[in-house]
Amino acid sequence: NRDIGKAFIGKRVKQSGLYSKTDKWNLLLAISGDPNGHRWQDMWTGEGTTGERMIDFIRMILVQIGPGTPLRRYCFIMDNLSSHHNLQMSTIIIMAGHRLAFRAPYYPIDGPIEYVFNTIQCMMRINMDRVRDGPSLIAEVGYAIGAIPTFEPYFINCGYWK
Repeated sequence: NRDIGKAFIGKRVKQSGLYSKTDKWNLLLAISGDPNGHRWQDMWTGEGTTGERMIDFIRMILVQIGPGTPLRRYCFIMDNLSSHHNLQMSTIIIMAGHRLAFRAPYYPIDGPIEYVFNTIQCMMRINMDRVRDGPSLIAEVGYAIGAIPTFEPYFINCGYWK
């Protein structure tokens, strides 16, 4: 019963149900602080974010945003995931005319993406009863990400501008 929960706090649930994990799902998400709310995502099962997957993801973003110019360039803000510290990926971003900055380790409060992931997680908790399988999970994650019209407030909250 979603209204009262399944167990008391601190007790394990032994009832079989849809909440059991069978596959590891990964979400790679990039957001832009511009008023248009640009976003890029990739979702898959299996291994985590590899350097190769990260490079492909960055290349997809660069194709869409185009080369950086002195008047219009993006700054890619990354956390300290090992696949983010990839020399080839860093070179691709810089050679495209954009910038790259790494956030301080273990300091999530300066990362707008951390707040976005928290928002998505809250939306997913509300709608978790709709998730029955992989395709419904992908759909619900897509709805949660799409429900955020712009990411500008997340960047402002972290002190990046204005």
